Formats: sequence, structure tokens, C-alpha cells
Amino acid sequence: MLKIGLTGGIGCGKSTASTVLAELGAYIFDADKVAKKMINENSTVQSELIAE
Repeated sequence: MLKIGLTGGIGCGKSTASTVLAELGAYIFDADKVAKKMINENSTVQSELIAE
């Protein structure tokens, strides 16, 4: 299985590129969504991030 990582600054087209890849049948793993969910749903993670 080919794995592609999309990286780049704000507004450079990562979301657009992942949308196109998804439309072509690619499986998309969005690490930003997973990280946001972990932070929002886990008070321990929130506390540890604040302590940093």
C-alpha cells in the first residue's frame, strides 16, 4: 500500500489535496482531527498540555 503524508503551512492546500485524493478512492487519516478530539475529550491531555 502506498502511503502519502501531506505537510505544509496554513493555507497551502493540504485539505484540498486530501479531498481530491479521497474522491479518487484514497483512505484519509486526518491526524489533526484525531489530535483535536483527544484534546477536547480528555481532561488529562488538556491539563498536561496546559502544564507544558
